Amino acid sequence: MNTKLLKLALAAALALSSLPLLAAQQGRGEINTLDVRQDRISIDTQDMTIGPDTHVTDARGRYKGRSDLKVGQKVHYTVNDEGFVTSIKIFPSDSRKLRELDYDLEAGDD
Repeated sequence: MNTKLLKLALAAALALSSLPLLAAQQGRGEINTLDVRQDRISIDTQDMTIGPDTHVTDARGRYKGRSDLKVGQKVHYTVNDEGFVTSIKIFPSDSRKLRELDYDLEAGDD
């Protein structure tokens, strides 16, 4: 019986290891450039494409639209393995509110 379980576990491990890894990247920064019509966004020094199903929310999780994105906003974002931004969380510009929402300010972000 133990041999059967071991063989099943080995087969499952081999099957899972052959699946492509989805390596979503997360980051945070400030929007430098934005062209919603062409689905282009630049956060800090990274130029990206806004995905067709990108979810935009505020820091408290309330739904926002792409039209709510503005240059200079501090955001958290997720990029999928194809290079599309899949989610953007907008944070307020006030330093005190950023601390309250655990934005993790670094030196110079104030």
